[in-house]
Amino acid sequence: MSDTQMNTLIIQVAKLETSQEASTKALSEVAFSVGRLVDRLESSDDVAKEAAQSARSAHKRIDKLEDAVKEDKDDMDDAIERMRQGQRYVVTTACALISIGVAAIGLAIKFVQ
Repeated sequence: MSDTQMNTLIIQVAKLETSQEASTKALSEVAFSVGRLVDRLESSDDVAKEAAQSARSAHKRIDKLEDAVKEDKDDMDDAIERMRQGQRYVVTTACALISIGVAAIGLAIKFVQ
């Protein structure tokens, strides 16, 4: 081999070493970035799990509140119906008493004459 060929080979080997070092550095940076990405994904997974748990808990509380509101509405409907029945009783009783009173007054006037 001649000196020119040897120098060419040395230059090519040096270029390969430089290229390999750059590739190794880039690979190590990618590996570090992937590691950070994995950490972030695990962190966001934990946050997502917490959010899902909070949502389930909130839905349970909302369901309980809806049940309580429904029960209260049913109770109020029952109370309103009882009030209406009481009002009907008072009105019918008052009409009956007025009718009896008018009849009694008419009967008393008839006996007085």
